Amino acid sequence: MMKAIYTLQIGKNATRNNEYCGYRCKEELLDALLLTTLVSARNFSKVELYCDKEAVALIKADGRDFSHLKLIPCLDKLDWVHEHNWAYAKIYVYSLQKEPFVHIDIDAILWDGVPKELMGKKYFCQLLEYVDSWVLYNNSFTDIQQHGLVPDGIKKPRYAFNMAVFGCTDMKTAKQFLQKYEQVAREYCIKNAPLMGKLKSIYEQCILFEQLFIVSLLDNEGLVLGRDYDTILETYQKENYPNSRYTHLIVEGKRDERNVQAIKWRLQYLTA
Repeated sequence: MMKAIYTLQIGKNATRNNEYCGYRCKEELLDALLLTTLVSARNFSKVELYCDKEAVALIKADGRDFSHLKLIPCLDKLDWVHEHNWAYAKIYVYSLQKEPFVHIDIDAILWDGVPKELMGKKYFCQLLEYVDSWVLYNNSFTDIQQHGLVPDGIKKPRYAFNMAVFGCTDMKTAKQFLQKYEQVAREYCIKNAPLMGKLKSIYEQCILFEQLFIVSLLDNEGLVLGRDYDTILETYQKENYPNSRYTHLIVEGKRDERNVQAIKWRLQYLTA
């Protein structure tokens, strides 16, 4: 079985946009973390959280049983990262892996694990986002072109990935690719930070280097959608993976009161 991994770098992200790491408060962040990792503990060989010291302290102070979750505090070294480049921590964590893994965002839940059909693919993610129909991708890419920020070898592909879930099944071939991906993201974060005050697409920087650059890098490797990598939720695959139950409380979804209460109710059931 592959392992499930998560990332939580609190640091500068704690109170971004008057939220706590994207949640209304730290208690709701911890509820979401506990629920998704408890579910993953049932479906994967092990569950790991790559985090900073502040996250470790937060979890220990919570008082609930997180013993199913291995805490790996290694992200304090990323304090140099600009707050608007927060997604870099995830890509850094990918590059540390030595065995097959699926990275799951804290606001996502793979209720039944990874569909077995995807285990034959080198990589998989949540779904495709077609660039031509997403104004944010087009405007953001044009913005960084005008500021000379597009990394060498990166071209705007037809689609990007939604990376709430990202998995690698064969680390023999993935390790070098993930290290290249991390290098491109790191150099981009260094280069774009001084221009944050001039960019129109400040809040879209993460979707560019996390979700779009990776597809360009896969293209450079000659990898093909369907043959070498695939997605869990893309429309044409619903018949391929009919038994995959998946929840992603994207953006406002995690702050919706109904969903907040649903998480609490499900936690009561799982921890009873």
